[in-house]
Amino acid sequence: MTDLHRDTLRVAETLLTFAKEDGFVLRRAVSSAYYALFQGLCAVVAESMSRSTSVTSEYRRAFRALDHRQCRNSLNQSAEFKNDLGVPFAELQDIRQWADYSVTPHPDDLIARTGASFNHGQAHFYYRKAHIAIYYLDGLDLAQKARLMVTLVVKERS
Repeated sequence: MTDLHRDTLRVAETLLTFAKEDGFVLRRAVSSAYYALFQGLCAVVAESMSRSTSVTSEYRRAFRALDHRQCRNSLNQSAEFKNDLGVPFAELQDIRQWADYSVTPHPDDLIARTGASFNHGQAHFYYRKAHIAIYYLDGLDLAQKARLMVTLVVKERS
């Protein structure tokens, strides 16, 4: 797999290291954590589909095969991948959407109404979720990666 997802996770970690309580920096950190996991899933798909770990034209095309919403739905419908990937993916996607698009200081509306802001500990919590899920991805064997690729790419037919 390419290292894009690991590099993006390092960006999130770097932002957290230097962020103190800067809300916009913490938002960028959790957004990067989500994208690191998404890119890791894209890399598994690309490797499985192209049968290559190098960046060939087939690998690049396969890397772009995933859709965020379909990815979330497919992972959460999978008995094999729901707990280790589906749940953290959904939680990270939700926090990323808040971080990238909301004007409120906190993702929880009740907390936001009190004036409290999203803090470093909360951002680190999401970073760890991404880190653990990526560690799980990196530990998959070839057969598991193939099953994950099928889970993410092949639509269910009724």
